[in-house]
Amino acid sequence: MLSDREREQLAGIERALVAGDRRLAATLGTAAPARERRWPPRALLGFGVFLLVIAVLTGADGLFLQGVLCVAGAYVWRRWRIARARAAAGGPVADRPHGAKPGGSPRGWFRPV
Repeated sequence: MLSDREREQLAGIERALVAGDRRLAATLGTAAPARERRWPPRALLGFGVFLLVIAVLTGADGLFLQGVLCVAGAYVWRRWRIARARAAAGGPVADRPHGAKPGGSPRGWFRPV
């Protein structure tokens, strides 16, 4: 049987391992929370731009309005998600590209040759 101190140490080691390796966390069944999906607002934005282009080419006023609404909806959705992330984090959340370091450029940029 393990003592309480040893159990606490093992729990600390497990937390550190789970935080460092997502595959291990999935194997242990205590996976870290998954990142939010970014594709729905991007798909809405792309569809809205597509509608705008088609409306300009065909001269359809209703289609143009729908495109503007889709683009505005994607923008509002994105801003809402950023505000929700800021509120959950309790502080400012930077709107950085995927993989960007807090004080630098995204991963893979400016690699030494």
